[in-house]
Parts: sequence; C-alpha cells; structure tokens
Amino acid sequence: SFTSNYLITDSIDGSVVQQLGDDVTATARVGYARSHVSPGENLNRFRTGVGLAWQVRRWLSVNAGYDFERLSSEFPFDDYEVHTVQASLGVGF
Repeated sequence: SFTSNYLITDSIDGSVVQQLGDDVTATARVGYARSHVSPGENLNRFRTGVGLAWQVRRWLSVNAGYDFERLSSEFPFDDYEVHTVQASLGVGF
C-alpha cells in the first residue's frame, strides 16, 4: 500500500444490497484490513456501515447512512474509533 508508507496490507470487504419496494434500496457493508508493520506488530482496521437510498423521482434521490471504523494496534495511542453519519440529496437527469 503506497498510501501507507508501503505497508503490506491484506483486506477483505463485503456488502449486501436489498431492494425494498420499487424506490428504496438498503445496503450493509463490512470490511477488515490488516497492515503488517513489523514482525508481530500489525494495524487492524474493522469497518462496518449501513445505508438507505430512496429514489423519490427519476431525477431526485435521497441517501442516508452510518459508518463505523475501529483501528487497533500494538502501538500506544494509535487506536481510534470513528462514527460517521451522512445524508445527501441528488438532483440530476
């Protein structure tokens, strides 16, 4: 991973999308990444999230979602948790 100082990173991501009626779509996501820093020292990142999209009209959509991410490592003071809530309005033809 050149964006992480050339750490070797293994990751897996998965998602499930469910159509709820004609106009609403729900999404669930989960992911895990492990970056090998040095022998016996790794950065472990767990991600999960959900989203909901509503196609109000052909040209108008509303989206909302929640994401959670946790980083854990063997390094003191590097661990963190992030909670993100997002909403968007799409207009277009």
